Amino acid sequence: MVDWLTYKGQNPWTCVALHDKVEYNEGSYIAKSPKVSGGTPTWEIRKTGPAITDTHVPCGYWFKDYDSDSQLRRICLGLEMGYTKTSMIVDEQQILYVKDSNGDTVDCQITTWTLEGVGSLSNSVGPTTVYTAPSTSMPEADSATITLWCGGAVKDTLVVSVAHKCTCVDTILYTTLQMSVGGTQTLQASGAGSDDCYTWSTDFGSLSASTGKSVVFTAPSSNANCSSNPTITLTCGGSVVDTITIAVNAHSGTEIAYEEYINKSCAQRTYWTDCYVTRMRYFCNGTLDTNPYWSNCVIGAQSQEKHPPPQYPTPTDCPTCYNHATGLACGSRGRTINELLALPNDVRTEWLKAAGCCPAQLL
Repeated sequence: MVDWLTYKGQNPWTCVALHDKVEYNEGSYIAKSPKVSGGTPTWEIRKTGPAITDTHVPCGYWFKDYDSDSQLRRICLGLEMGYTKTSMIVDEQQILYVKDSNGDTVDCQITTWTLEGVGSLSNSVGPTTVYTAPSTSMPEADSATITLWCGGAVKDTLVVSVAHKCTCVDTILYTTLQMSVGGTQTLQASGAGSDDCYTWSTDFGSLSASTGKSVVFTAPSSNANCSSNPTITLTCGGSVVDTITIAVNAHSGTEIAYEEYINKSCAQRTYWTDCYVTRMRYFCNGTLDTNPYWSNCVIGAQSQEKHPPPQYPTPTDCPTCYNHATGLACGSRGRTINELLALPNDVRTEWLKAAGCCPAQLL
């Protein structure tokens, strides 16, 4: 009888998965078994030739393990994993295969494959398998560890990193750019990317999550001088794709915070020229003042220029009309339309500013 450990010491093979004590009949050999599935391995006794040689074809021979369950087991010598890349992107595939130390493929039907991490394997037994990277991955990278086994032993290991990939043509979808302190609203990326494509950040207030296609934003609890109006940034695939700034009002009074004059227009008549502008006023919370005398009302002016008799008066041009006094319409106090257009829009007092009067019109 030959002690396996002694024999192994004389023939230092790479097979490390054998148990501590395996015996072979002196002068016997292990019959070569089929390299494909099917067939029964045979344990030949009193045959001519060495019991084991170190020229055994990988995955082609068997040994008998007396210390465990006396079952015949494959000898898997010099097997390695063949692959094409260690870095992949989402949804990418590559074929993994068994090879020997010379790089030649080995049709070893009993090799097994295991996977730890992301992605999937097409099969777990056989000489080849296909690794498929996951459909999504984190913005930095995910990884997969694939192990090739034979005869209960690890023959080779491959670590694959799966890089992030997203198609990003997104904007931030929001309900309003005007909020009150402590208020909430849902923000969403407009594109078709998966949740892990997107990251969110804000300089004021808070977000329900830093990643995902949709998040809930909570406005800050105070906003003196509008210094805490938040800017929210959406990043897709590692690149900034959109930002929004939200006005957060902290004042509940009814003081006017913002005035503007819009819809400047002019019409030349037969003997005069009419010109108009519309006045709009807004409260601290960004809503429109609905008083028709003060807000959303049309300020009109009429201008004409007489020529020497007996000619009729002929209309002036529009620039002259815009510089004509307007009278008292909409509380305009006799200013011309051009003077009204030149007035500052921000009509808040310093006290209102300190109180957090922050209409979205001032963004």
